[in-house]
Order: sequence, then C-alpha cells, then structure tokens
Amino acid sequence: MEKPLIAEVVLALPLHKSLDYQVPPHLRDVVAVGSRVLVPLERRKVTGYVVAVKDSSEIENIKPIEEVLDLLPLFGPSDLIFFKWISYYYFSPLGEVIKTALPSGINVKTNHYLSITLQGKEHLQDSTLSPGEKEILSGLAERHKVGLQTFKRTLKDKKAFSLLFLLIKNGLISLSQSRGSRIVKPREEIFFRVNEDQVSQFSFSGLKQMLKKAPRQLQVLKLLRDQGELSQKQISALRGIGNVVLKALEEKGLITSSFKEVYRAPWEEEEKGIDSSFDLTAEQTEAVNKIVSTIKKQQYAPFLLHGVTGSGKTEVYLRTVRATLEAGRGALVLVPEIALTSQLIARFKAQFGNQIAQLHSGLSQGERFDEWRRILKGEARIVIGARSAIFAPLPSLGIIVVDEEHDTAYKQEDRVLYNARDMALVKAKMNNAVVVLGSATPAIETYHNTRIGKINYLHLSQRINSRPFPQVEVIDIRKEEPGVMLSSRLKEAIKERWRRGEQTVLFLNRRGFSPFVICRECGFTARCPNCTVSLVFHQEKRLLLCHYCNFSQPAPERCPHCQGQKIGVLGFGTERLEAEVRRLFQDLKVGRLDRDTIAKKNSLQQILKQFRKGETELLVGTQIVAKGHDIPGVTLVGVIAADHSLNFPDFRAGERTFQLLTQVAGRCGRGQRPGVVIIQTYNPEHPSIRLAMSQNFFPFYEQEVSQRDELQYPPFHRMINLRIKGNNLSRTLEGATRLGKLSQELKKKEKIFKDAVIDILGPVEAPREKLKGKYRFQMLIKGPDYRILHAFTERIITRIIPNLKIPGVKITVDVDPIDLL
Repeated sequence: MEKPLIAEVVLALPLHKSLDYQVPPHLRDVVAVGSRVLVPLERRKVTGYVVAVKDSSEIENIKPIEEVLDLLPLFGPSDLIFFKWISYYYFSPLGEVIKTALPSGINVKTNHYLSITLQGKEHLQDSTLSPGEKEILSGLAERHKVGLQTFKRTLKDKKAFSLLFLLIKNGLISLSQSRGSRIVKPREEIFFRVNEDQVSQFSFSGLKQMLKKAPRQLQVLKLLRDQGELSQKQISALRGIGNVVLKALEEKGLITSSFKEVYRAPWEEEEKGIDSSFDLTAEQTEAVNKIVSTIKKQQYAPFLLHGVTGSGKTEVYLRTVRATLEAGRGALVLVPEIALTSQLIARFKAQFGNQIAQLHSGLSQGERFDEWRRILKGEARIVIGARSAIFAPLPSLGIIVVDEEHDTAYKQEDRVLYNARDMALVKAKMNNAVVVLGSATPAIETYHNTRIGKINYLHLSQRINSRPFPQVEVIDIRKEEPGVMLSSRLKEAIKERWRRGEQTVLFLNRRGFSPFVICRECGFTARCPNCTVSLVFHQEKRLLLCHYCNFSQPAPERCPHCQGQKIGVLGFGTERLEAEVRRLFQDLKVGRLDRDTIAKKNSLQQILKQFRKGETELLVGTQIVAKGHDIPGVTLVGVIAADHSLNFPDFRAGERTFQLLTQVAGRCGRGQRPGVVIIQTYNPEHPSIRLAMSQNFFPFYEQEVSQRDELQYPPFHRMINLRIKGNNLSRTLEGATRLGKLSQELKKKEKIFKDAVIDILGPVEAPREKLKGKYRFQMLIKGPDYRILHAFTERIITRIIPNLKIPGVKITVDVDPIDLL
C-alpha cells in the first residue's frame, strides 16, 4: 500500500496559516511545490498554492485536492523562499503574497447561485414573513436560478440581503455552487502544413492540373511548401486567403491542420530597436568594470550608480547585462513607470532581440500570463518591467537593475505593501546576484547606505560628450500678474524655441482643468462625498472628478447650495495649461501627457513616439514627463508650480521636490543644443528649489540628513505605520484609541520593549481623513533597531488586533511607509 501524500497549501485569501490536503493517487506525479490547485474550503472551492509536499499530517480526515490547474508549477523552491521572506517582513499572508506575485486572471472562482425551494414556494403567502423576506422569495419565484451577486443588485432594500442566510438555514432557499472558469488561459491557433505523404504522389504539373479551377488553393500549397508550417492568421496576412480555401485543401488531403499554443506578443506596438551605443567615458568604463568583475565572481554585491541626468546610465546597464548573459545568468531590469518601458525595451531589443520579456500593468492579462510562462520556461533571459516584475521567475538570476531607484512608484500601496527596490536587494542576495540602483537623485536612505559601507558607490559626474548642464532660471511668480500661468519670461522662451524648431516640456504636477469649483456668492466648494478632498473640474468631460475614488458628477451650471450663478473655477491643472498654451500659440503643435490622456492601451507610447519624432513641438505633462525620457530635441523645460509638492505635511516633501525639479530639468539639453530650465515659484529661497537650480545633490543631502538625524527619521530610525480604517467615524476612532492604549501598555509591560527605544506617535487622524468612504487614523511606530520594531509590531498583530473586534474597522500594517498622508 502506498504511503499517503500530503500537500501543504496556502490559499489566495487573507489567512495567516496553511492547510493540509490529501493528494489523490492520480495526481501524485503532478503535485509539486509551486503547483496551483483547486481545493475545497467549507462549501466552496478555492485556488491554493502548494508550498510543501510531505508524507504525514497532524490533521485527521483531511480533504483531497480536486484538481491541479497547470501542467507545470508556476514557481520553484527558490521563489518560495523569496515569497516567505516578503510574507514575514511585510506581515502579509503567504497566499496573498503568491497571488500578488503571479499573473492576474488565472485563479478559478466559485460561482454561487440561489433558487427557491418547494418549501419556499409554499411559504410565499405566509403572513409571518417580513417584507424583506417576501421580497427575496418573490424575486426568486420568478426565476429558475440566479447568481448570488446578480440577485443582490436587484434588491431594493439592501438590508434584506442579510436575511438571505436565515432563509437558506430554514430551507426556503437553496444555495448551490459551480466552478467558474479562469479569465486567462493559454491561447491556441490552428496551424497548417503540407501533407507530404499525399502530395508526393503527384508531380507539380499534376497538382497544377488537379487545382486548375482553384488557383488560390494552389497558391496556398506553394506558400506552405516554401515556408513550412503557418497559422491561419499568417496565411491570411500573407495572401488574404480565408478559411474556405484551407478547408477545401484539407478535405482533398493535401494539407493537415493541428492546434498549437501561441504566445500573445506585446511587441507589436513597441518601437523598433534603437541601437544608440557609443564609446564609454572613463567614469562609465570604471563603473562597468567594477560591476562586471563582481558578476564573474557570482557573489552578491549592491551598487549605487549615481549618475547625473544624461550621463549614460542606460549604457552601463546594457554592458553589465550583456556580461551577465555571457556568464550564463539572467537579468531583471526594473523601471518605476510603464512610461519608461518602451524606450528602454527599444534600447535592449536592438542588442538582445527577442530574449526580452516585459511585465507591467500596461499588458493585457493574456499577454502578462504568456510573458510569465516564457520566463518560467527559460525562453526569455532578460525581464524588463515595473515594480511587479520583481516577482519574475527568472532561473539563475545574475543581475537586478533598479532604474530611478529613488522613485516612490516602487512602493505598492494596496494588498501586499512591498517596496520593489528594497526587495531587489533581498532577491539579489538570495541569488548571489549583483544589484545596481541607478539615479541622478538617490533616495536619502540609499546614499546614506553608501556612506556607511552597505552599498558600493559609483559616480558619473559628467554628461555624455561633455554636454553642458542646462542653464536654470528661477522666476518669482509673485512679481507677475495675479493668476498668471506662464510668466512673461517663459512665454518668450517658448516662442524662441518654436521659432528655432526646438521642443519644449511644461511640467505641472496636477491634472485636470482646475482643482477647485467654488461659488463666489456663498463660498460653496464642490467636495467628494467619499473623501475629504475637493472635486477636480475636467473640462473635456464636463465632469467633476475625485482623483482618489473616481466619484464623478456633472459640472453644475448653478451653485447647488444657493442656486447662484457666480460659480467658477480656481487654480489650474494640465488640461487648463494646455488650453492656455494653445490660446497663446495657436499654430504650435501641443500635446499632453497625464493619466487622462493615457487611459487607452498604447496611448502613452503613441504620445511619446510623436514627441520623439518632432510631430509634437510642446508637451504639457505631470510627473510622467520628468521620468527618464531621452528626447534630444528638448531645449526648454518650464516648471509651472515648483511649490506644489513642498506643501504636503510629510518629512520627505523637500526631498521629493528636489528630486522632481532635478529630474525634469534633466530632460533638457540632451542633444547637440544646450538647454534652459525656467522654474516658476512663490518661494525662490527655499533650499530644495535653490539647490535644484545647481543640480548639486551633495549639499542637499548634507542639509537633509542633518534634519532627519535630529528628528529621528529614516535613515536613522525605521518606521512602521498602522492604518486604522472604517466606515463609521466613531467606531474607527474607538478602534484607533484602543489600539494606541493597548500598544502603550504592551511597551511598558514586556522588558524587551520597555528597555528599547520605541516611539509610538498617535494614533491621530490621517492628513487625508477620509478616502474611498473610509475614515482613516494612523499610528506610527519608530525606532533605531529594526528587529525590536518588527518584534513589537508582531506582538501587536497577534495579541492586540485580534482582540479589538470592532465591526467594520480594519487595521493594515505598512512597513517602511512612503505615503504618510
């Protein structure tokens, strides 16, 4: 008798434990670590992931696995070690981590259906039923079977939905379930090839005679003999021939067909490969040599490649990735925004061809699923993508490049709250790989780590071909006409670049037409009902929109409060700036790059492509325009409101302003002609603005790190933020208050924490008090020893939070938080 085989499974649910399932005999050969399985859980079936296979379990009468969902495991043992580290460090359930890591759309969902029973029909006229119960039974009596969620939407009284389970318990309604299909599956296409056994019996003249009255069939036959196997799609594209012709040939036995799996290629819309390699500078050569020597040793080594804008960091990436591939290992290249992937892929594709896979949210679910499997099978040795690409299952990883490592977009702000930059360091260490963090404006924490010897420092201090840095001018906007968007100096500079056939970028980090709609009679301001923020007016859609929860409503003609007609807009965003530029320069070809203009697939690439080609002469944009774009024709950058990011109640506000201004200035003067940057501000003396003028990182770092040390902020103290969210203000406040009180008691009670430096700040109301209908409080925990901080938070999670039990209140843990608003 065979020994039992037990699979330890974690579910794609917020559960902090694994469950044991029996492996049926017919699945023993296919269940392995990394297998995705369908398992029973109470009265439903859910997706799980096998994390261990063993021969015994402490649990009796365990249920069997129902199905293995993939031919091959989706991750291996080394990936699992990485997932477990993430689960531990970020206090996230392992199943949720794996679900986040894998391509979306592949999990199987259980569909639930409701139907009225015979007993329920008999009770339809029962006078003891409440109105809500009657509504439910009457609604179901009209239909044979209805989906649970569909039926919920039809109920007029939403509270009646809570009566459903009582009716199910009493046998008046039955709840059934069926396995739903997964959204994403491998794609198959039909392929055709010549049936040589049949065709070889004829001479060519015999075939011609046979197909004398079917010239298109003969055309296809010749095509297949010349090119071998082709799909129906390829034949149609080459010859414009449809299915009727192919079917006729197949009936004659001259060709055969078969279904084959094909990849959904995301390359069709990408730019052609751009080979812009050049001789390295002395600083680039030194950086490449140091990185490559470590790659050859196959040992972990972190590097900060601190290169000014336009210094050729990408060329260093290309050379070191080539050395990694020559050493027989794979490469992962992370970028903060999908806006940068097409440009980077074009550079890499010119040198490495189709060895590249890409992973980012701009892909369809099918494309992402196929790219993942190409990586898993070893068909792609280089992966380029945004933060989620950190999970790519690259075999034999040799190097991770994190471009623009300072960018906050590397931080995931929902579900598993990970930072891809920090995880890159961990993943590289686990794989004995090199990690290169590249930036012109490194994060304070990253540069500090070079000072204390944790990260190796490489510096590119000069632009390629000794090109000069742009000249920076600061305009005190207080001296201009009130409400003006473009200063007289900036308007003159735009006109001059237009006359010379050069390009301009205008940067304003606020989208929409206007951030405020206000009544000048009663002072009414349009605000979001779900969030404590103003609604933004979007003129093209004639809508007021919330940029946090996507609530929208038509723009009012009259004041909703006093019915007055003096309702207007205050302030400006990129949409209004674009309109102003078009008004001032009517024949200038103007484009806009923000979240509104890139909503459609491939629209982002199209806007950038037009700008690179010179089809757009001036580009207005949010921070997307500041990130890493290399467009030689740009000789003028205008920063419209440099103070915008300075006003946030966040200790990193000055750092972000310096980084944004330096980065956007770096888009200028990258070609043969020198550039000019014009910064408009109400606060020209602010250190972040003044130091960004000279693009000098080092004095900014010294000033910033001194303040951080004094205030005990990172990099000197670590932080963990506990966010308390709820639908009801009083309950959320109660949860926050009790959490704070019990956390203080825990700190005083246990000796390990009592003697340690742990600061508990709050709980207090978050700066954005309400978002997406949830009231928000936060409690910040700080301390110099991360191990103590992590242990203290673990105690809060396991001992305090489970006992709060306040309905509708949820507490999430954000380790190393970036967003404190």
